[in-house]
Amino acid sequence: MADKAPKGKKQVPSTASVNDATVRKKPPELKSSHEYFQNLIDAVPDIIFSVKLPERVIEWTNASIRSIGYEPDECIGRTTEFLYRDRDEFLAFGKKMEEAMAMGKDKISSERKFRRKNGEIFLAEVSAACLKKKGKITHDIGLIRDITERKRAEEQIAQRNLELAALNDIATVTAQSLDLDGILNAALDKVLELMRLPVGGIYLADRERRKLNLVVYRGVSPEFVHTTQSLKVGKKTLEAVAAGGKLGKFLLSLEAVFKERAELKRLTSAMKKEGLSSDFSIPVLLQAKEEILGLMTLSSKVPRKFSETELRLLTAIGQQIAVAIQNARLYEKSQQELGRRRQSEEALRVSEENFRSSVDNSPFGIRIATAEGETLYVNRAFLDIYFYSTRHWRSRAAHFFWHHQQC
Repeated sequence: MADKAPKGKKQVPSTASVNDATVRKKPPELKSSHEYFQNLIDAVPDIIFSVKLPERVIEWTNASIRSIGYEPDECIGRTTEFLYRDRDEFLAFGKKMEEAMAMGKDKISSERKFRRKNGEIFLAEVSAACLKKKGKITHDIGLIRDITERKRAEEQIAQRNLELAALNDIATVTAQSLDLDGILNAALDKVLELMRLPVGGIYLADRERRKLNLVVYRGVSPEFVHTTQSLKVGKKTLEAVAAGGKLGKFLLSLEAVFKERAELKRLTSAMKKEGLSSDFSIPVLLQAKEEILGLMTLSSKVPRKFSETELRLLTAIGQQIAVAIQNARLYEKSQQELGRRRQSEEALRVSEENFRSSVDNSPFGIRIATAEGETLYVNRAFLDIYFYSTRHWRSRAAHFFWHHQQC
């Protein structure tokens, strides 16, 4: 209970100072809350704006609008249509908002194409959150986030995954067999499938004769095959191509491969009759460990420009096929050596059998013994001379024969 004032005297009100830890004096350098939060929002890299509905008129935007070339003041009072790539994009997002609101949703997000002030188109993620007043949607807060770099990175990852999958496919088909013809046919089919091309062929190099011999092909006539079955390649060309291979230049031109005018003319003439053009063809050098193994040619019958990604992929595929050719040839060589070894072993076995037969059937007594006198072998004539069986002789020969020699 509070103390009462003395009788006859009035109670004088007093003030007290309370030091409450929850109360803090604002720092003198802090500006008004409006300016403070404006600075916070302006620091956000995404474009944020307030839109009045249903007109879709911009009432406010943060400073990040400058990232697409506009000043905040020139955006206020305008509909958001000028931000989109075209009117169709603007209407499409508006329709999506209406559908979301009809379903009772107050937030929406979508990927749309927008236009910078300089006309450049970019892909962005746009989000909108609806604001209500007395139960009615009157505004939305929009956010535009440029996802160009993110999409580019995603596309690069996806493309790299496709390349790795393609290389894995080639590795799979080339590893299924060590038969060279089977490897080349399977590899060419897979490359044409990956590149979506109708025409291709693989030439194997004959360095001694300085020729390229066509061994597998697709999409060409018998006449073309007959004309281009074997193509001469000069020594200087081989040296130049090999030097380029050392520098990682595996994608060539027909002019670089066939420097001899006669051969180049013969090939290009045959291609023209076939409806092919060197402009839409690409020769891929098949080289492994500095050894030129051949050439893979790919062609299109319609204008076709190979992308940098495709060229990089073809370079890797060419090296894979070259290694597969090397492995197949090494296997074939090892099989030939194994065959020759088996022939030698069989010849030796036959020779030994013939020798044993001639010794067994000799009319002369023959005995084979160690230096210590232990008998290793005696023929039938020897046994007949001493009247012993083979078993009896072998059990007593070491002493018995020595005794007979002393007699």
